Amino acid sequence: MQYLCRIMISTVVPLNNNIKEHRMTQKRTLLKYGILSLALAAPLSACAFDSLTVIGDSLSDTGNNGRWTWDSGQNKLYDEQLAERYGLALSPSSNGGSNYAAGGRDGDPGI
Repeated sequence: MQYLCRIMISTVVPLNNNIKEHRMTQKRTLLKYGILSLALAAPLSACAFDSLTVIGDSLSDTGNNGRWTWDSGQNKLYDEQLAERYGLALSPSSNGGSNYAAGGRDGDPGI
């Protein structure tokens, strides 16, 4: 534990008086973690969504039981924003879409 604390402190405050060496160490550490972050993020960009399925109540209903939100469709619901962000089409299941949310829906105790 002391070793871990010493490493954490040494990345913020130089343990010796050599500021130039400490800054180089900080730059190397930053570069190392930057490269690691890029390496870990690269496979995530390959994960693409091809559909969005929504199950919920009136806060997600885009038209199965009409639109239940108070603004009558002036503002997009969170699921519409999410679908737009990923370039996906979102339509009510009553129109053959994948949004199964319906206003007034509650949990089924039989499940």
